[in-house]
Amino acid sequence: MFQRTALENLRQWRNSDIRKPLVLRGARHVGKTNVKLILI
Repeated sequence: MFQRTALENLRQWRNSDIRKPLVLRGARHVGKTNVKLILI
């Protein structure tokens, strides 16, 4: 599997004590769903 730059940012968001709700926005077919599934 290849490393996505967004994945590291989302991991930091997940580990933060103070965080806002997550909204993934972007173009189609860029891997938003896969990043979400990896993060869970």
